[in-house]
Amino acid sequence: MQPGMCPGSYPDWTTSPYNLPWAAGSSFKVGQGSCTGAADSHAAGTSDAFAIDIDMPIGTKVLAARAGTVTAIEGQYQDGSKQKANFVKIQHDDGTVAQYFHLTMNGPQVSVGERVTQGQIVALSGNTGDSSQPHLHFQVDACAGQGSIPVTFKNTVPNPRGLLEGRAYAPQ
Repeated sequence: MQPGMCPGSYPDWTTSPYNLPWAAGSSFKVGQGSCTGAADSHAAGTSDAFAIDIDMPIGTKVLAARAGTVTAIEGQYQDGSKQKANFVKIQHDDGTVAQYFHLTMNGPQVSVGERVTQGQIVALSGNTGDSSQPHLHFQVDACAGQGSIPVTFKNTVPNPRGLLEGRAYAPQ
């Protein structure tokens, strides 16, 4: 399968409930897109197929792409240690779960059970876990542990098939 060509229906980006998970005035490049090569972590058919990796410096403020309730956090691992990754997971009202991975040590800025609003700072990006460079791994699962689903973002340039690998995006 050609990279970036996942089977599946992407939601209309103009009415998407998701915003890019970083602040206006910043532009970041997608280092690894959805449905990459068979040997990659976002290969079609894997639970991370619709994930995106956004290249960003350690300590960049990560915003809630959508409102929801924090269901899990981890923040004890050091950048570059290759141990487990730090993360924040947020469940939305429709049951979908956004995952923000590879956060810096003490990167989560929220607590389990906390209700967050769209655009609220939820974490600081990092380079933990199975990560070759600082970036934010973002994906939305259909529900907890059920694998990633296609996502588009309403607050940026047209993205009818999600964010494309190698392209930089900025909130508008």
